[in-house]
Amino acid sequence: MALPTVADSLAGRMEPLMLLPLSQSEVENRPANWLDSLFAGDILTADPPVLGDELVTRVLRGGYPEAVARPTEKRRIAWVRQYISAILQRDVRDVAEIDKLDQLPRFLRTLAQTAGQMCNYSDLGGQVGLDGKTVSRYIGVFEQMYLLKRIDV
Repeated sequence: MALPTVADSLAGRMEPLMLLPLSQSEVENRPANWLDSLFAGDILTADPPVLGDELVTRVLRGGYPEAVARPTEKRRIAWVRQYISAILQRDVRDVAEIDKLDQLPRFLRTLAQTAGQMCNYSDLGGQVGLDGKTVSRYIGVFEQMYLLKRIDV
């Protein structure tokens, strides 16, 4: 990712890492290596399984360490809102020339509703008043900023 306001390229002095949110094992402070176990033929199961309201609570809590560390749901929601707001208002402007910054929060909310589904850029854009090419560009920017990860099937 290029940082337009940095005069020095920082070539050879940095390595970008993609850090995923905390796993549920990490949130619960329990040792578990799900992938290694899976490849060894041992499928780990939750004991006891997390179902119903507790599952909804965990999903909504998320996996960002800063959000998880907040003691109440109200504080987590406030942190997430401020985080998204700061990214959309400050970081997106620095990374990409976006014409309609005021539409980004609404677009991101609309995009979040398509999580786990096939995504048609023209249909998605129609919901927020953007054309398909602009939607594709905005999604590319969000992906560059690690706000989303496209899964191509």
